[in-house]
Amino acid sequence: MNSILGFLLFVISLPVFAAFPDKMSFTGDLKTQLTPYLKFSLDVNKKSESLDKARYQGTALFENGKNANVNFTIKSYGQNLLKIYGDLGVYKIKGDGFSKQQIAGETIELEANYYKRDYVCDGPGLDDCRTETTLEDYGKLTLLQKRSPEATTINQMDSIATNEDMFGKLEKLFATGTAATEQSTTGWFSGRCYMVYDRTHPVNALLVGHHKIENSKNPTGKFKVISIQVVYESPDFFDNIADSYRTTISSYINEQFPYMTEARIADNSLVGEFEPGNIQYQIRKSGNLFINKSVVVQNADQYKAGDTYAYCFYSKKIN
Repeated sequence: MNSILGFLLFVISLPVFAAFPDKMSFTGDLKTQLTPYLKFSLDVNKKSESLDKARYQGTALFENGKNANVNFTIKSYGQNLLKIYGDLGVYKIKGDGFSKQQIAGETIELEANYYKRDYVCDGPGLDDCRTETTLEDYGKLTLLQKRSPEATTINQMDSIATNEDMFGKLEKLFATGTAATEQSTTGWFSGRCYMVYDRTHPVNALLVGHHKIENSKNPTGKFKVISIQVVYESPDFFDNIADSYRTTISSYINEQFPYMTEARIADNSLVGEFEPGNIQYQIRKSGNLFINKSVVVQNADQYKAGDTYAYCFYSKKIN
């Protein structure tokens, strides 16, 4: 492959999938006409999933010592928007218009309504009876997802990225960083890349440090590193990746293993190359971040050997 576009390593032709996480933890509060203010913590597990929605169950633990069962569904619709609907105890909860980034790292607000159902009879016969529903209480439920330190770092970087020259910021972090090691980079790490031709807009990125996997279990061979992007997907695509994609990515990495050079320490960086992509990865550690300087290996198109094609950061370990 002669083109530097080999850095955008592959396109997966799969159905649109929201990649809902298996587990989530929240802090929150319930404010209604009858309940002025109740704080709680909430852990939920995914119970079922389809292409556009996932159902979660868990228990809300309130500060007053009480608890409530929670069941809700997250459903994707429209242009990458999400809606939430379900139950918290006796309250019906719902809200829509959320992005994945909002649910992952911002406080979201849902309606909370308690409907009382009564069986009312005006006479002795069954035809004289009916169910009446009355709105007894209403208010708001707020939720803030708890984040791991790595995920928080990604959120912090995303929060300063709007219209910022992130390419330049990562260039400075790289300059003061220290060489990453085989031990620290072993695994899968989600992050973002910023291209030299578009220094302010992030694309999804996955740093993989690994040995070849034989029989899906045994690591063998030399240690290598690679950075992967799935085009047409959102910047946070790898943050909460679905199991169906993990299998596809693992297969791809194994197939490309012969075309990656063995990782080595050079110029204060952990260095590896992906030969078909005409890219060299120079990886350093800066605080909780891995910083990758992606450099052109041979002259191609408008790029010369040695040009920096992208700067990337990775933080959240997902495998």
